[in-house]
Amino acid sequence: MNQRYRDRVQFIGIYVREAHAADGAWPQADGQAACNELQPKTFEERLGVAQRCSKALNMTLPLLVDELNDRVGHAYSGMPDRLYIIDRQGRVAYKGGRGPFGFRVGEMEQSLVGLLLAQGQWNTDEFARQALRGDQNHDGKLSREEVRGWILPRLISPNFSRFDKNRDGALDAGELKAAAQWLNEQPASKK
Repeated sequence: MNQRYRDRVQFIGIYVREAHAADGAWPQADGQAACNELQPKTFEERLGVAQRCSKALNMTLPLLVDELNDRVGHAYSGMPDRLYIIDRQGRVAYKGGRGPFGFRVGEMEQSLVGLLLAQGQWNTDEFARQALRGDQNHDGKLSREEVRGWILPRLISPNFSRFDKNRDGALDAGELKAAAQWLNEQPASKK
């Protein structure tokens, strides 16, 4: 997702309290954790753990580190991990479930695309161009399966027939532009 939207969105990770510290209540079984670390006692220790974990997980996002008082972790219920979208005004636009089981990356992406459209950061042409990145068979259109697998399945899939004006079973650039216009006209609660 970072690759697709990095020209419009800043993605960051925030390292909070170690969820599965070796000396904690919920240590990972041997071989399961990318980071088998003790709970840091100083900020310098936490910074070192964050750096090692980031390297072990091959993270490509900038990683910020929460203070030892876990101010950010508590404010955002970040344990063990959670996905958020914060809009330009600093408001929470999307709050995902607790990870890893509550991660809904597709749901987050749908919220992000809806936000980009609503804030005017994307126009219908940009939406169509981005959506067509999901064109796996390179025919210049998105089939139902390609829509389900990539762009806004929760909103586009149930309305696929509405957007497929030529009834060819796929959405071309013009139909995707119309879909973007329709999405932009929907109340925020539906996005």
